[in-house]
Amino acid sequence: AELGELARTQADATADYALVTTHMRRGDLKQALAAADALAAKLPQQPMPDMLRGQIALRLNDRDAARRYFEWALGKDARYLPALNQLVALDLADGKPDLARGRLVAHLQKHADHVPAMLALADLLRRTGAPREEAQKWLDEAVKVNPIDPAARMAVVDHHLRSNDSRAALQA
Repeated sequence: AELGELARTQADATADYALVTTHMRRGDLKQALAAADALAAKLPQQPMPDMLRGQIALRLNDRDAARRYFEWALGKDARYLPALNQLVALDLADGKPDLARGRLVAHLQKHADHVPAMLALADLLRRTGAPREEAQKWLDEAVKVNPIDPAARMAVVDHHLRSNDSRAALQA
């Protein structure tokens, strides 16, 4: 009750985040959604409230609402990877790996320098059985775009190790 009062009276969103989390932990998803709605009203340009609402919708088994919230989050920040990843996961769960792949490819056509999306696409390709070279292409592009990104380098090393190519992994 005190946390709810703080969330209602404070301009800062810290109490709102805590309130959403508290309700989620307690399994009170309707109250969590109401708190996330209040947070979204407080932070209308931020993607995180929509991301939270999408996660709550998933826990309520409302996949359509979850998709809508994740899309809204991307509408507020087109490079917001958590929402993009959730949409890809929903596509995969629906048995639509081509849609998931197309979503990531379309994102990269608009945001050609988004290394985390390149890594996500390479991982998706690996998990869905695409040719090794196709995933390697995206990993190489990620390193080319940001040569000092440790996540990209680690992904290249991991890719080679999964293929039992320790020489290439060491070189990477």
